[in-house]
Amino acid sequence: ILPHQFVPSEDEHVRGVSKRLPSAYAETIGQRKRMEDCITIFGNFRAREDEDFFAIYDGHNGDSSAKYCAGRLHVRLRDVMEKQKQQKQQSKGEEKEIEKEKEEKEIEKEKEEKEIEKEKEEKEKEKERDDDYGDVDEKSQPLDNSDIKEKIGSLLRDMPSPKKVKKDKSNLV
Repeated sequence: ILPHQFVPSEDEHVRGVSKRLPSAYAETIGQRKRMEDCITIFGNFRAREDEDFFAIYDGHNGDSSAKYCAGRLHVRLRDVMEKQKQQKQQSKGEEKEIEKEKEEKEIEKEKEEKEIEKEKEEKEKEKERDDDYGDVDEKSQPLDNSDIKEKIGSLLRDMPSPKKVKKDKSNLV
């Protein structure tokens, strides 16, 4: 915890004042010759007005374990909470990326669906045009073998004979 974030009191483990909760503490040694307990109070824990840290460490047969915890537990807790916060933000970022990818896929899918729909509409229009014209003239219709023979026969019959062609050429000047 940064020193400028808290106002130190006479006790090094009591810093800041909770803006949300009124708090105080008192110590009694009891039958022991010296105080073995420690207390930690941090108002605005992690520099947040909505977080406070309160802890009492009971020392048994000496104050070393209580002092150790009083000096370190809140730091460890702060670090763990910050790490969780970062992981949560990172996972939110990953979720946003996944969501963005999903949106892009949906947009692509919509484009494909629109293209397919457009192709269907074009085919429908083409079919309607074909239906409007109905049976088109014989030239556009495929012919089977009997039709081909009949057409060739009629063309040959209508063709002028070579003698007629010669006569016609003599008239030309």
